[in-house]
Amino acid sequence: MTATRWTAAKLRRVLQSRFGSNIRGHVDAAAAAQGLGVSKSTVYRWLHAPSGRATAHIPDTRVHQLLTLLQVDEETLRIEAQQARLAHKAIARIADADPRDVWLKQRWIEPHRVVVLQLSEPRIRQITIARVDGLKTKVEKRGRVVQQLVVPTKFHATILVHDILESVGPWRFRAGTGQVEQGFTQAWMPGAPTIRLSEIATTLGLLKEGSS
Repeated sequence: MTATRWTAAKLRRVLQSRFGSNIRGHVDAAAAAQGLGVSKSTVYRWLHAPSGRATAHIPDTRVHQLLTLLQVDEETLRIEAQQARLAHKAIARIADADPRDVWLKQRWIEPHRVVVLQLSEPRIRQITIARVDGLKTKVEKRGRVVQQLVVPTKFHATILVHDILESVGPWRFRAGTGQVEQGFTQAWMPGAPTIRLSEIATTLGLLKEGSS
């Protein structure tokens, strides 16, 4: 993401990840132009190259601007870390939960699914949390499920998601409007390390004995 040389293929992939694709499957030049404050013709000029390996014609200042738009802000990272810490504390208190507690009312201490989705072009992946209710949910409508894992509670799911997002940090980005329905900061680009939910959850001690 921070390499000094940007190929046309890399720029195309990043622009599609942030601004989406048009009906032909190419970069949505209008959305990219609006987001970066340039004309559509400028976006086309940046992408014009004899091959995907050729250097993209984009100035360093615009690369920095694009990277800034892609980054997940520090406040979001801080809140995520805080939520993970609180989740660890909550797990230690589950056995003492009062029936009137919001945890029960919100069904947070029921099993939850952690789901990795493969979205449409340009093959963005996203992680999300859903309750286990035996029915097809809106989650499946957002993309193809490539991995999922059931963990004991929403708190376990929160910890697992936080760890995974940290592991894909260099590939993580803030999706644009129209790229994802929700969870704009929980997406990452192609090229990230392979994620195996069960292995990570086991390492973190989040699965009950015998779970998989």
